[in-house]
Amino acid sequence: MPKEQELQEGKIVAISAQTVHVEILLKEACQQCKSKSACMAFNTQERIIDITCYNPQDYQVGEIVDVKMDTVLGFKAVVYAYVLPMVLLLIVMVVGSHFLKHQLWVACCAVLAVVLYYLILYILRRKINQKFKFYIEKKSTGE
Repeated sequence: MPKEQELQEGKIVAISAQTVHVEILLKEACQQCKSKSACMAFNTQERIIDITCYNPQDYQVGEIVDVKMDTVLGFKAVVYAYVLPMVLLLIVMVVGSHFLKHQLWVACCAVLAVVLYYLILYILRRKINQKFKFYIEKKSTGE
């Protein structure tokens, strides 16, 4: 059974050794995706995605291409970006309110925990990016 993939049209803005840099064109993406409102990969106004490509010589700057990402990876991104920090915030607030008397300290600890979480995500971004693969294909002429 083939994997479900989100498809978005993009324009190649640069090509380097084994990377094609694609700007997602300005239009609403992922129409059928249930998590599209939370997804930052395809919904931002201007987004340049670096796609590892073993045949970059087949593409040209300015060419319109299709960018694909497995749908399951979109859900994983939502979990990393929104669900886990919210769970962490709630856990720290519940545990902190049990041990600390002042609510201000509890709130500060909870916010600090979320900031540390995002800092760790930022530090590990290259490793995380290896799990989130985008694929590029020449634009279908049958459309």
